[in-house]
Amino acid sequence: SASSTPDWYFDIPPAYHVFQGGVIEDNLALSGDGTRVILAATNTTNNLIRIFQLATDNGALLVSYTLHLATQYDAYVSSLDVSTDGSLVLVTSVHHAFLVDLTTQTIRWTSDLPRGVISGDGSTLISFAEEANTMSIIVLEWNATDQHYHERWRQPFLPLGWGVFVNLHSVDISEDGS
Repeated sequence: SASSTPDWYFDIPPAYHVFQGGVIEDNLALSGDGTRVILAATNTTNNLIRIFQLATDNGALLVSYTLHLATQYDAYVSSLDVSTDGSLVLVTSVHHAFLVDLTTQTIRWTSDLPRGVISGDGSTLISFAEEANTMSIIVLEWNATDQHYHERWRQPFLPLGWGVFVNLHSVDISEDGS
């Protein structure tokens, strides 16, 4: 805090960028335990979002994962959330949400609507859905037996419309999903 010299820095690969093109992106997140920094960078030329997990203390790259998207328009990060230990990363683009398990290098869950959050322990997701001209909030719970998220409940809250969709912001959730 007494110096303008950073403790560490990470060079984003040349083909990737953050905060570009007039789109407001949320590209950085800190794990709940403070040990991991998550960076989601975009490559709109090749329709990619690359997730980088960095050690907070020294900036070392611990793991990365690349999402391959259908269009250039999809390759913008609209929100980013991470579990307490940094192993689960929820990244949303303009029309999609992906929950990536960085430990297994797999996509654990996906949705066709942006925005969402994950509980610190990874047990609960909150997402949104459009149905019958209404926007609803949905709470999903992880089932370890079948390795899927299942709907716990949903609640309609606003009429569906582009103005609602564009201005839809994320919500927050408790550490244990309760």
